[in-house]
Order: sequence, then structure tokens, then C-alpha cells
Amino acid sequence: MILSVDKLEPFTDSRGIFLKLMEDGTYPKNNEANHNTFRPIQSFFTVTRKSSIRGMHFYQSPSVSKNLICQLRSEILSKTRGEIRKSFVIISGEIFLAAIDLRPNSETFGTIETLNLNAYDQVSIPRMVATGFQVISNEATVLYFLDSVHKPDQDITINPISCGITWPLSIGAISYRDLNAVTLEEYYALKK
Repeated sequence: MILSVDKLEPFTDSRGIFLKLMEDGTYPKNNEANHNTFRPIQSFFTVTRKSSIRGMHFYQSPSVSKNLICQLRSEILSKTRGEIRKSFVIISGEIFLAAIDLRPNSETFGTIETLNLNAYDQVSIPRMVATGFQVISNEATVLYFLDSVHKPDQDITINPISCGITWPLSIGAISYRDLNAVTLEEYYALKK
């Protein structure tokens, strides 16, 4: 498995929910080996509409080395190996997440892994794994955490249509940047 998903446990009462995402600069689930050094430095969030696709993105440089998606609802649990690079928290909605392992010496190099994720899921993604998602619900809010300052020149994009991924919905909006990015085949050719 390329990805690791943990289920976060929110506190709920008549007012709604309360969920701890981090404590003292680290994540509550830091007891796992892959999370114990993840210290967020920068964060962003997106609100994305149904059937829209964001990605496939990854960081070429080790300066951004950890990834996590916290989504609020699913029951997926799996394990990962390797360093974590960035992190997302899905605050609301449901997404279909796709990941492609682009780590040159990985046993799973070239493997595509997909997951349906909802609120309260925390997904860890290793460095050099391209990720993208399609929103399945009417809208999804995703909170991103990076372990260093985002550097656009190190943020590599691969056209999500070129990756051989079977997206669950008809493809809605895609950014100009994502649509005009190199194809997966072109990326492999550049790396030879």
C-alpha cells in the first residue's frame, strides 16, 4: 500500500463536533512511525465543487517532505512506508483520492492507488507520490498542511486525465495548469 489512513475521533455533543488536529506542532496520532516527525509549517484550504478534479501534484524537492489528508468520516485503514511529505484535512464532503508512486527505487513504483474518503479520515502520503482528487459530494473542503513553505517551482503537476485513472464521475472543472501539465508518459520519458 502506498497510502496510510487513520480514523480521527471527534468529540461530539449537542453543539456539534470538536476535533484536535495537532498538539504542540505535531499530530495526535504521532505514535505511528510515519507521523512522528511531521511538523506543519504552512497550511491552505480549498473548497471544491462536485466532479471537479485537483491534481496530480507532488513535490520534487525534499524541502517539502510530508503529506497527510485528514477528512472528516470514513473507515479506511492501511499502512504506508517511507517519508511523509504533506497533509490534507477534509473538513467536509467526500472525495475520491488517487495516488501514483513516483519514487524511483520503490517496490510500488508506477502503482496507482485509489480511495474513497470522507470526514474524519487522516491520510499520510509519502514523498514523490503524486496525488489528486475528485469531489464526489456536492462540495468538499480540504485543509492542507505542509512541513515547509510551499515553493511553486518545486510543485510538479501531471495531467490527471493522462494517468489511466478511472475517475468515478464525469470530469467537471480542472484548472488550466493541471489540464496543460505534462502527461504521465511524458513525465516518465523525462526521467529516463
